[in-house]
Amino acid sequence: MIIVKLVGGLGNQMFQYALGRKLALEKQEELRFDFRFLERSQITSTPRALELNIFPAVGPHMVAASSPQLRQCDQYLESSLYKAYNRGRKLLGMVPAFSLTTDYYSLAYKPEFLQTQGHLVYIDGLWQSEKWFDEIGQSIRNDFVFPAFVSATAQEIALQLRATDSVSLHIRRGDYLTEAEAAKYASVCSLEYYERAVNEVVAKVGKGITLYVFSDDIAWAEQHLKVPYPCVFVKNAPQQPSHEDMHLMSLCQHHIIANSTYSWWGAWLGRNPEKVVVAPHMWFPKINVTSEMIVPTSWVKL
Repeated sequence: MIIVKLVGGLGNQMFQYALGRKLALEKQEELRFDFRFLERSQITSTPRALELNIFPAVGPHMVAASSPQLRQCDQYLESSLYKAYNRGRKLLGMVPAFSLTTDYYSLAYKPEFLQTQGHLVYIDGLWQSEKWFDEIGQSIRNDFVFPAFVSATAQEIALQLRATDSVSLHIRRGDYLTEAEAAKYASVCSLEYYERAVNEVVAKVGKGITLYVFSDDIAWAEQHLKVPYPCVFVKNAPQQPSHEDMHLMSLCQHHIIANSTYSWWGAWLGRNPEKVVVAPHMWFPKINVTSEMIVPTSWVKL
C-alpha cells in the first residue's frame, strides 16, 4: 500500500497526488492519502484545506488512509522497536515492512525514489516536477479536468480568453511576503522579470497579445505592472472558488508564471500545442533552487 501525505495549497496537492498515482499504477498498489497535516501545513502557517476534490475525476482516487494504517506509519516513524524490526527485515534480505520516501526543499528529481520497496510505503514531500509523473502525463491531465465555472465573472473572462491571443501573467505575493516560514525560501518575482517575460512572449508570438493578470494582490499588480500591451486584471468575485483562477490560466494561449505551483499547473494544463511558457530561472533563490529542477525543458527560463 502507498500512503501519500498531503500538505500545502492546491498546486502542492496536485503534485503530491500525481506522484502517488504514478507509483500506485506502476507498482499496482492501493493508494491512500494522509489528510492530517493540511490544517497544520509544514509549508506556511496558513491553514490549508483539501482542494483536490474540486476535480470530479480525482474523487474516486481520494481515499483516506484508515486510522490503523496511519497509526502503523507513525509507529514505524517513531518507535525504536518498530524501526529495529524493519532494519532486521532489510538485513535478512526481506521486503521492508515500511519504507519512507521524503524530500521537501531540494526539489530535485531523484529517480531512485521511484524504486522504493515496502509492504507499506509512506510518501512525504513536494515532488514539484513533471519528471515524477511524465510517463502518465495524459492520465494526470484527464484527472485534472476542472468543473464548470461557478461565477459569472469567470464565465465572461473565459469567453474573452478564447477570442484573444491571451497570455496569463501570474504575480504571487501573499504568504511569500507575510509568512515567516515561506519567506525562508521564497521570494517574489521582480517587475523586471515580468517585463522581460512579456518581451519574450511578444518576440515569439507577436504584438497582438492581451495579458490577463492574476494575483493574490491584484491591487498591487494594477498599480505597479506597466507594460505597453492590453492588460485585463482579473478580479475575483465574492465567493468565487479559489481554483477558478487556475482554470482561467489554463484556457490562455500562452503563459508567464511566477515561482508558484499554482501558475505552474495553470500553464502545464494549457492545451495550446504551440504555447509559449516563460518561468523564472531562479525558482527559490534563497535556497538555490533553479527552474531546471521544476520547469519542463520546453519552457523559457528567464
